[in-house]
Amino acid sequence: MTIVERTLSNIPEEARELFLSQIHGDRAVFIIGAGRSGLVGKFFGMRLMHMGYEVYITGETNTPAIRPGDLLIAISASGNTKSVTDAVDKARSIGSDVIAITANPRGKLFNETSHALLLDSRRANRETKPHHKHRHIPMGTAFELSSLLFLEELITTLMLHHGIDETQMKARHANL
Repeated sequence: MTIVERTLSNIPEEARELFLSQIHGDRAVFIIGAGRSGLVGKFFGMRLMHMGYEVYITGETNTPAIRPGDLLIAISASGNTKSVTDAVDKARSIGSDVIAITANPRGKLFNETSHALLLDSRRANRETKPHHKHRHIPMGTAFELSSLLFLEELITTLMLHHGIDETQMKARHANL
């Protein structure tokens, strides 16, 4: 079993259900992450947009103010990235809901966010290394891949739940 497979297999079903219950069409979804975690967030945001959700990537020039009741999804392997934790604090102070994905059970995101998914790729890496001595994944890649695959799985589930097919999604795809 690879590091990513091991990480994904450790996600409790309740965590999947929580994410699915928080993402619904009657509120805007904001996504924040820095670096490669931010790129994972952009992947997810694009898919949500293809499905018809009102979605914004925090930090982009056309991102409006977050409002009470909106949802912020925060992604940070360390759980301590200042731009991410500052945005979480601001969103909570406004009355927005926050869910987080992190790899660090000692990080601020995990400990100060009421709904945080722990993708413990570091533990999975330790468990996998003895069996795959030559398969080292550098610098957080296992977290980023695990996050991306988890979020893509959510997209598939949302598509099935809402009866959205690829034709409908392609109609919202960029055409310029």
